Amino acid sequence: MDVLINNAGIAPMKKAVDTTLEDWEHVMDTNLKSAFLLSRGVGKIMLKQKKGKIINVGSILGNMAASIAMPYCVSKAGIAHMTRALALEWASSGINVNCIAPGFFETEMTQYQQQNKSHRKFLNFKIPFKRLGKPEEIVGAAIFLASEASDYMTGSTLVIDGGYTIW
Repeated sequence: MDVLINNAGIAPMKKAVDTTLEDWEHVMDTNLKSAFLLSRGVGKIMLKQKKGKIINVGSILGNMAASIAMPYCVSKAGIAHMTRALALEWASSGINVNCIAPGFFETEMTQYQQQNKSHRKFLNFKIPFKRLGKPEEIVGAAIFLASEASDYMTGSTLVIDGGYTIW
């Protein structure tokens, strides 16, 4: 086992007061618990082989808040912290654990942002490239983190957001 990529994400668009316990648990199970379980399972194999790369896909919303996606933000903050904790614990065993934090990309999950005219206008203002990212624009970061070029890198987060978080 050489590489594990944890790339699960759901984000129901609801205000916190409208978020049910079932909504919360579904987001946490999908976004955070699955990454923990897979990392733990694959981590055992990597610890035995004394090498491996784990790449967690977080989000820029793991470091900033969104008013209608509180469980998503919390789960992705958990991904960022889990990345650092596992990196610290497993580095001496030759395992690199890093994170990719995408901004807004043209995916099914961002249909709301793409279709809502005022939100699209806001994103075009906030993103210096004046557009959402394309899924293929994130591949290079994953290839880099899976390669020998990142062998001396662990516990880090690569932000790929078109400059959204420059502000």
